[in-house]
Amino acid sequence: MGNNLKEPGKLLFASWNIDLDEVPIEQLDHYIAVENFLTDEDEEAIDAENIEKVRGYLEAFSHLCEVEEWERGSEIIFTRLNTPTNEELHQQLETWSYYGERLRIYKRIRGKLNPKLNAIILNLLGDAHFVLGDCNKAENYQQQSLEISREIANPMTEQLALGGLGNIAQMRGDYTKAIGFYQQRRAVAQNIKDKLGEYNALWSLAITYNILKNYTEAIGYYDKSINVAQQIKYYTGEILSLQNLGNAYNSLQDYEKAIEFLDKSLVLARDNEEIKLEIQSLRSLGIIYRDLGDYDTAIEYLEKSLLILEKIQDRREEARSLGIIGFIYKTKGNYEKAIDSHNQSLLIAREIQDLRLEGHCLGSLGETYYSLKDYVKAIDCYEQSLTIAQDTQEYLGQVVLLRNLGNCYYSMESYAKVIDFYNQSLNIASKINNRQEKEKNLIQLVKAYSGLGEYDKAIEYNHQHLVLIQSIT
Repeated sequence: MGNNLKEPGKLLFASWNIDLDEVPIEQLDHYIAVENFLTDEDEEAIDAENIEKVRGYLEAFSHLCEVEEWERGSEIIFTRLNTPTNEELHQQLETWSYYGERLRIYKRIRGKLNPKLNAIILNLLGDAHFVLGDCNKAENYQQQSLEISREIANPMTEQLALGGLGNIAQMRGDYTKAIGFYQQRRAVAQNIKDKLGEYNALWSLAITYNILKNYTEAIGYYDKSINVAQQIKYYTGEILSLQNLGNAYNSLQDYEKAIEFLDKSLVLARDNEEIKLEIQSLRSLGIIYRDLGDYDTAIEYLEKSLLILEKIQDRREEARSLGIIGFIYKTKGNYEKAIDSHNQSLLIAREIQDLRLEGHCLGSLGETYYSLKDYVKAIDCYEQSLTIAQDTQEYLGQVVLLRNLGNCYYSMESYAKVIDFYNQSLNIASKINNRQEKEKNLIQLVKAYSGLGEYDKAIEYNHQHLVLIQSIT
């Protein structure tokens, strides 16, 4: 760990006031190890992997668990680090794509804390599995969190669990169920006059209606969320809702209003020095101008975001802006510049050791090569991205990449491989109970079997597709 990262650990250990003379002899080695790991002054190598930068915290956590110091162990998990994202340790592990390590610390401490903290840990376990696309495990943990929250009558953790369950239903394409959970969350928040919780519920409702392309309802909920955000002077929320309001009008092709709301979000972000939200507004404006076919103006907005990111040295977001620029060049038909932008993005992802981002960059490169009908290079990129998705247990990513590989082989008329990849994708989508992805794969299997002239199989999969649609509607 660099000294900046070590400082919170030193302060935390000092706050515990542990007297080693009073520690039982059989536990002494563990407490000495905790002190050493949290107060060590040695510098990590400049090129050390990110996980090594927080190794001291993770080792101290393990030693505390060995002596059943669960509360202090949880304090390490929730320690806010001096990183560019200023996140707590468990959140930082996700940002760095150490999903397995994040799950390990949650599981180690699950059921060992007071009911309120246990409900929070279960919620975090649900969120961690949700990020990986494993909706079944995510749902199980959120349900446990919800039950405990209601048993102890804690409306704050109840809201978190309801929000998590809503997100799972939304990912599965069960939007009626998602709306039900978000409405419950809103009711709980209103009952205890928690305006921030009410804002989050309204925002989630708006997002869901936006996915359903019910833009009138979405806009209504965005307006309500802005009103609540203004009441509590929650400028971050107001900016986010203005951005999404602009995006909703963009979907309606009302570009004048879309630009109006995004300009408002940009001004508010700058007034409140919300640099990351300023970047987000610039990106969204770039996407609107792309949709208008004004690619030069679109790229100008993205390049403005890049200048800010280079100034604040946020390499991760710099990579993301480069990725969006790559998509704009691809839309414009300038594949050479698209590939160059995606390669720059990929290079940064590898430099900062962000595996998940690296996988997404490779996927974007694959899509560009696919558009060029260079299926060999597209397959190479997709396979590299798939390996990363498998290593990081990102199930939803695996579903998409396997289908993309199937699409490549479909274009090459290699139908045996097409069916194999579509079936692999379908199996994972079924395992994680993602209805939207199951639907997409069933459609592709119908096409593949039709291409082979196996019409009985095509009809069979078409029937499965119809049954699935009827179960959703």
